[in-house]
Formats: sequence, C-alpha cells, structure tokens
Amino acid sequence: MILLPNTAAVRKDIHFEGPPDVVVEIRSPEDESLDELPFYARLGVPEVWIIDRDSKVPTIYSLSGGDYESRTADQESWIRSEVTGIELRPRKTEGPEAREKLSIRLANDDSTRQDLPTS
Repeated sequence: MILLPNTAAVRKDIHFEGPPDVVVEIRSPEDESLDELPFYARLGVPEVWIIDRDSKVPTIYSLSGGDYESRTADQESWIRSEVTGIELRPRKTEGPEAREKLSIRLANDDSTRQDLPTS
C-alpha cells in the first residue's frame, strides 16, 4: 500500500484507520486480485494497481462513484496514477535473455525511470 504524507489514514499502534491512498497487488495465475476490488471500494481506496506477475502489465483502477474504472494508457503505453503522479508501463528487454520488466517513472520525467526487476 502507498500512504502519502497528507493521507486520511491514521496510524495507530499496530494498524491504520482509514484507507490507504493506493493498494498495489501483484497478480499471479489463479489469484483473486480482481475479486478484491469491491472490498477496496467499500473501504474508499482511491486507486488500486494490479500488476501481472509474469507479463508485468499494470492496470490502474480509479474509484469513481463507488466502483473502479481502469485507466487507459497513453500513446507510449504509460498509465498515470492520478493519486501519486507515478506512471507505469510494461517493457520487454531485447537480446538473447529477453524478459518482461515494469518501467516506472515520475510523471513525464524519463530521467526518473527505473525498470523492475533491476536484474
């Protein structure tokens, strides 16, 4: 989960009261990430990021009117979080050991881009 400095969630001794700003789920085959969206909506979580474990394809869901709507990618495949300003996109590396990665950057600032996993 992501908690921004001005979040509504309040830290107690061993838990938080109130929703986080963002919940991040890593989706693997046969998991229930999408089934949890109604639960997060009831809590009032503004955004849920679901990232496919294998393909690294991210989906950002924004809470709107009590339900989640998936955000669309721009022409370069970046999906922007309105809550954090972070952008995500899948990226396939080139070469004999090509593999899927997740690129992450601050909004429109390619100098901040990182590709995960790093190795």
